[in-house]
Amino acid sequence: MTTNRGQRPATTQQLDAAGRVKEGMAVARDTVVETYRESPPVVLGAAAVLVAAVVALVMWRKQ
Repeated sequence: MTTNRGQRPATTQQLDAAGRVKEGMAVARDTVVETYRESPPVVLGAAAVLVAAVVALVMWRKQ
């Protein structure tokens, strides 16, 4: 394996990136769950707006 000026090998950096992504997803999930517990109607409304925006975008792109 080659290293870049004393840095860790590229494969280790790639594994670390996957770990960071998983950690970020866990934090995002925890944030959503906490927000939902505090104010469920707001989260459901935001989800409905997001779904409507995606549907509108898909319909607009098909034209």
